Amino acid sequence: MITGKTTIHICNKLRITILLLALVLFLASCATTGKEKVIYIGKVGDTKISIETFLHEVRRKYEGFKLKNGGKNPNEEEMEKLYRQTWETIIESVILHSQYEKYQIVDSEQEVSDSLHAAPPPGMKNATAFLTKGVFDRQKYLNLLENDPLFDSIKYIYLTAYLPRVKLEQKLKDNILVTEDEIRAEYDIRYAVANVELIHFEPAKMTGLHVSQPEITQYYDNHLKDYAINAECDLNYVIYPVQPTLKDTLRSRQLIDSLYQELLLGEPLSHLATKFSDGAEAYKGGIIGFKELDSLPDSVFQYFEKQSWNGFSKPFRTEDGWKIIEPVQKLRTMVKLRELLIRPDASTETLLDLEEEMILFRELATEIGMKRAAVEYGKKISSVKGLNYKNTLVPGIGKQESWVRQAMQVGKGAILPPKLIESLNSWILIEVAKCQANDFIPLIEVSDEIRRIVLHQKKVEASRQKADDYISLYKPTEITEQAQVDGFPVYQIYRFTYSKPVRKEYCESLNRKLLSHSKIGIYPEPLVTEAGSFVANIINFHHADDGGYSMVKNKVKEQILEKKKRGYFDIWFNNLRKKTKTQFWPEKLEKMSRQDFRKTP
Repeated sequence: MITGKTTIHICNKLRITILLLALVLFLASCATTGKEKVIYIGKVGDTKISIETFLHEVRRKYEGFKLKNGGKNPNEEEMEKLYRQTWETIIESVILHSQYEKYQIVDSEQEVSDSLHAAPPPGMKNATAFLTKGVFDRQKYLNLLENDPLFDSIKYIYLTAYLPRVKLEQKLKDNILVTEDEIRAEYDIRYAVANVELIHFEPAKMTGLHVSQPEITQYYDNHLKDYAINAECDLNYVIYPVQPTLKDTLRSRQLIDSLYQELLLGEPLSHLATKFSDGAEAYKGGIIGFKELDSLPDSVFQYFEKQSWNGFSKPFRTEDGWKIIEPVQKLRTMVKLRELLIRPDASTETLLDLEEEMILFRELATEIGMKRAAVEYGKKISSVKGLNYKNTLVPGIGKQESWVRQAMQVGKGAILPPKLIESLNSWILIEVAKCQANDFIPLIEVSDEIRRIVLHQKKVEASRQKADDYISLYKPTEITEQAQVDGFPVYQIYRFTYSKPVRKEYCESLNRKLLSHSKIGIYPEPLVTEAGSFVANIINFHHADDGGYSMVKNKVKEQILEKKKRGYFDIWFNNLRKKTKTQFWPEKLEKMSRQDFRKTP
């Protein structure tokens, strides 16, 4: 039955499809009528950005948004945000590519290949395609790396974006300069010594403060993302292993016996292996290479000992299936073998029976729930909780992003179509036991928590203000005595150095400020830390010894370099971004109204 709501939904989808088609045809006509017809949406430096380039990036972000939000389409405000993100992404790309040219950064396909072989890209180690029994299988990864066309796009991204950026970051860091003045200034701080009194103004000692309801509401509104509830789901699932039946096993035994008879009649094992073997080396005529003699089953070893390692064995059973082997070359402790393997795989008939059982089970589970259906069919049910777009790991199976995406789309109670997990050689039926869309914790539930946060912030500010008042009101000879009268703790620290902790906690900013000041008396401003505010009274100060400078100069230089490298690239890029002139012309999207375009991916 098609409801009015469904009709509206279909009409909206049709409307968007028509708009998309119109836009594509418009862009295509522009592309085919000459360069003068290309329409640009903006400019980054001297580089013009076409509408086609802009829309391509919008679509990528649009699909990413849907993936993170359970298939939900962005609303008008969210679409505006996607536009802004798109434009910033394009600006970043243009700036970086100009820097690649400036620094002559080029990557070869060989470098990309070497990098991918050395280490899989982030996140790939959990991809289902590379798992064997839930564990990353490097050989699978390397095989697909060489043969799967999917990796062509990954290699392209590595070639054009990932490796160039890594090289640029390294080149910039290698060019960081440390001057003699910087080394000397850092040495003076790190090797100075002082005797100080620290008055501690603890936030907990600040009284008479309260938090109003409007302040709580304002904090909640300003920190709404901190109270977001991420979309997540709980799943129940039943595993249907693809296993051969007794009938399939008997059939495989009959086949290996008939092939053995052909060998007795003179048919070469290499021919039969190429035609019938289920082994990985069947295409080589069954040659599996050298094996240790000790690795052979005792009965097989004794048989060939009697045959002087000539001929072929009788069929024998292994974990993989039925085998017949033939020695090709024997050494002292090893033997080169040819193998004919027949696995007792599930037959077409068995697979059809399995499919029919899954269909019946799914129909019943849809009506009465998977847990009750599992009891009726004698199946074991497993569960996994708290899956979301960042956590898609199903224990024993691997990361299953598609499960999460589908669960978010269909909602609680739905039974997903059977999924084949090749690494387990099993089908899996999944029930959505719980489905929570993106939401926010109600204000009423977090009011007390916010009250405590805001009150603490007020106390921290009050402690800073109290410290500031002390600095302005009291002289060095008075300040310690007044603090003791008012009940604020005073710490007497003899031989205060760069690495000295205060109250058993090290605060680099406090130590640096004190030791860079180097003047006797009260430090001119409060020293604010997470533990509260401090007022420092420097009793005496000993400058760093000039005689030790040459001995530790290189060490200090390395310390400065290491500190400069942290976050250096981001600082460098942000400065470059501020200097880059950009222009954005959204009105160029005049072929459709602004309102319609917002609804178009």
